[in-house]
Amino acid sequence: MAEEEQEALLERFLTRLALTDDSKLESVLKKLLPYAISCLSSPRQSIKQRVCCIYLFFSLASLFYPPLSSVILLLLLFV
Repeated sequence: MAEEEQEALLERFLTRLALTDDSKLESVLKKLLPYAISCLSSPRQSIKQRVCCIYLFFSLASLFYPPLSSVILLLLLFV
């Protein structure tokens, strides 16, 4: 996949996250996380920034939606 496509896909993920109901965030995270982590190997800084935005979104969401906290802890083990 071209880096421009990766960047566009990550941007769509961020938009989708913003529109997702809190109760569904955990299932979205399980689908999104493997792809987001694989994007960290990209040399392109803008892609890494998008992944960091996704991580930040879930970190902040876990403060307000406690069931996400355990998933975020698993994320920290892999990043």
